[in-house]
Amino acid sequence: MRRAALVVAACFASVTSAQSAVVAVSHDDPDGIVDPGQSVRISVQVAWTQNRVLGGLTGDVVASPDAGMAQNPVNLLQGSWPASPAFHPGNPVLGSIRGYSAYVHPGSTSVPPGFLQWSGADALEFDWIAPGLSGAGEYSFGFEFTPPSAGVYLYPVLIGSEPPVLVPTTVIPATLTVVPAPASIGAMALAGLALPGRRRRPDR
Repeated sequence: MRRAALVVAACFASVTSAQSAVVAVSHDDPDGIVDPGQSVRISVQVAWTQNRVLGGLTGDVVASPDAGMAQNPVNLLQGSWPASPAFHPGNPVLGSIRGYSAYVHPGSTSVPPGFLQWSGADALEFDWIAPGLSGAGEYSFGFEFTPPSAGVYLYPVLIGSEPPVLVPTTVIPATLTVVPAPASIGAMALAGLALPGRRRRPDR
């Protein structure tokens, strides 16, 4: 997630003049090129205006095209906070995570540590299993705010002093490219060579 933190920091440096946020999606594959069926860890990080308190983050991590298999989502903003409906890791649906949420109610007197890390807080991690050979190609992973009320909320001053407000948010997506493994390519090539050719009979 080091790469995600650097991307967030670079982008966020230009949007701190007003209340705003950045949501960055990243992965742990070194070159972004994966084999069919390979497992990749997808991460989501959020950063926001300096010295503000995060009120909440809700939305979906959407794979495009929506293929492969998402599994094992973990809500990192919850941390060791007690389980509650306010913290949901989301539901795996095909290659996406739908219905992620992490928020604190306006009447709360304290928040999980991640809600104070305005320079970059880890929000979500999950595994994505690349599709098979028929699904080779490029995949993008973005964060979408659905319904429209979803998004990043910030407390203007201190938690509980005023209701949190929905702020403009920049989303930085991640991409992965699924390619057939060299062994698979070789096997297909050999299979092609092994196909019997049609021999033309000489005219009589």
